Amino acid sequence: MEQLEISQTTESTTKQCVYCKKRIDKEATVCPYCRKDPSQWTAWLKTTRAIITFIIVGYFIWLLYSCDSSFDALLRSVEEKTAEREIRRSESQHLPDDGDIISLNECNLCSDEATFDRLTQLSIAGDYAGINYLVSTGKAILIPVGTKAKIIDRGLFTTEVRITSGPHTGRYGFVATDAIW
Repeated sequence: MEQLEISQTTESTTKQCVYCKKRIDKEATVCPYCRKDPSQWTAWLKTTRAIITFIIVGYFIWLLYSCDSSFDALLRSVEEKTAEREIRRSESQHLPDDGDIISLNECNLCSDEATFDRLTQLSIAGDYAGINYLVSTGKAILIPVGTKAKIIDRGLFTTEVRITSGPHTGRYGFVATDAIW
């Protein structure tokens, strides 16, 4: 019982040094073991916390601002590209129609719509052997860029054309509609 009372009395009259962690008198202004002033630690700790808080808050403000400006720049870029595309479309000639002679992009000319559908499926699947089979049987041929063709029937996804220039002159078949833009 006496030991408990002594320990409680010791606890109430001492404190722990923040530097060396030894028990010192509560009223001591300098630790007798490490010779440092514990009150300076409290001031230093408050100052350090304030500086760290300032740095963290500043970093988050900078991060928020930089992300916001990057996002705005991205939106502006997308809007500018969309506007440019619309201007080019409006300035370009009318959409090609049946009977017009057009210049094709590089594309495949398929003998019929079923072959065009099959070629599309094989392309999506990455089945190059199947694509080569269609080309080797003559059901699909590769048309080089700039080849002239006359539009027979323009559809939403496929357009029927007759080739009017190049090594495939006179052949007709189906190409992707986006190949005639």
